[in-house]
Amino acid sequence: MNINGLIGYEIFVESFYDSNNDGIGDLKGISLKLDYLKTLGVTLLWLTPFNSSPQVDNGYDVNDYYSVDKRYGTIDDLKELLDEAHKRGIKIIMDFVMNHTSDEHEWFELSRKRIEPYNDFYIWRDKPNNWIGFAGDAWKYDDVRKQYYFHIFNEHQPDLNYQNPMVLSSMLEVAEYYLKLGIDGFRLDAVSHLAKEKTFRNSLKCKKGEIDTNKYSNRKEVFEYLRPLKKLSEKYNAIIVGEVGGNAGTRLLKKFTNYKDGVMDIAFTFNQTWMNDMYGIEDASNIKGKMFTPKRFIHEYMNIYKALHKNSQMVNYWLNHDHPRLASHYGDENNPYSLSALAGLLYLLPGMPFIYYGEEIGMHNIEYTSIDEFHDAYAIEYLKEDDSLKRVKHLNRVNRDSSRGVMEWDSGKYLGFSDVVPFRSIGKGCHQVALKQLNDESSLFNFYRKIIEIRKSEEFYFINHPDKLIMKPVQDKGIYYKIVKGNKVLEVYVNLTDTYLQNLKIDKKNLLISNFSTFSGNLEPYQIVVFTNF
Repeated sequence: MNINGLIGYEIFVESFYDSNNDGIGDLKGISLKLDYLKTLGVTLLWLTPFNSSPQVDNGYDVNDYYSVDKRYGTIDDLKELLDEAHKRGIKIIMDFVMNHTSDEHEWFELSRKRIEPYNDFYIWRDKPNNWIGFAGDAWKYDDVRKQYYFHIFNEHQPDLNYQNPMVLSSMLEVAEYYLKLGIDGFRLDAVSHLAKEKTFRNSLKCKKGEIDTNKYSNRKEVFEYLRPLKKLSEKYNAIIVGEVGGNAGTRLLKKFTNYKDGVMDIAFTFNQTWMNDMYGIEDASNIKGKMFTPKRFIHEYMNIYKALHKNSQMVNYWLNHDHPRLASHYGDENNPYSLSALAGLLYLLPGMPFIYYGEEIGMHNIEYTSIDEFHDAYAIEYLKEDDSLKRVKHLNRVNRDSSRGVMEWDSGKYLGFSDVVPFRSIGKGCHQVALKQLNDESSLFNFYRKIIEIRKSEEFYFINHPDKLIMKPVQDKGIYYKIVKGNKVLEVYVNLTDTYLQNLKIDKKNLLISNFSTFSGNLEPYQIVVFTNF
């Protein structure tokens, strides 16, 4: 699928809008907010998992692919959402969890009893090897089958066995069911892990207590497993978005997404999500500044651009549901100009913009105060060892739960999300208000809307496929880049600091957009200015 004009927007379903006042966001709630999304200008929604699930991992542990979890509504609610979104020119893709299921899935229940044809749907061994998963030991003993099963993630999320052709056939049936229903494509969760090293030999790295992702990440068989899904998507003109973290470099990324025989249309990597190198720092109280350096950004972006721009499509995003909020991570929570500068910097570059819900109004990380407020299994385990305030503060900064707070619609008691106490804590600290920003022309929301208008305009489709892209740091405080296509030129200057950027000698040509109302020739703190020659 051609990404020109597509603007992505991820919705964490349970946190977006509660239509029935049970404290949990739902599909009907998204339907009720489609006009807001249309006003913003987004054209593609990615919905996090809404299939039936025990919710051990926020829906990424599916126990029935063919049903909607009761907390989120019904299949009829999904049909209504698809219909209403399509009326507004908005496509919808769903999270498709292919690597594993819940241990409460019927397939697993039958497999652990050795009932055909599900006996080999999962990876069973009499004796486990020494592999380590993302949650510790990658093997769990099952008392029913009297064998160990493999799980990269939580022990309640057993990995499927794609060496069994029936597994892939079953997943393709699920995919076609939703494509026939009207789904416009899939975001493939943890898809780089579908193939494992077939010998299952012990790992030297794991022997040292280290995770060895080479054993189960981005192996060549993944491409074989995904080609039938890509072919199916083309039949329905659907889009395939992959998550290829792990050990994926630019060579693999190119192989995943290239026009000739790629198995995805675009792919998310994690290159830009921790450019300030603060993930492993438990106490960041004495660290001044969270912004990445201009050189680091240029290196990370250009590394992927140079590898992909001739043969693949790119995607640009700051965060998703697994990363901290942009305002709390890179931005200045007290200065919305820092966020508009970051938005303009990334979303005017070649690649499909992908926004995370609430990013457009500047939502912050939630400030939790105790272990009881966390839902993420990894956070809870981390705090079981030590639930000190120091660790809680660390999780507030880096944990996934911190960016999954309810959408801040208004300034009411529950932020306009619901009339009852939300399932997720609204936390403490400053809250943004979406509905107030709609009517404020100088708001962050309206700056995002203007950036989106530019990217949707056919006049600026050339951004995705330029003849030339030049990018360089400016005084170690900012970034300048120029996009050239034929005789068309777009130039961007952005200040990434809270100090003035002067002596730039910028020619005041056709000013397309700025996050400030005036431009003097020098850049205000966090100012961005965009020029064209047409």
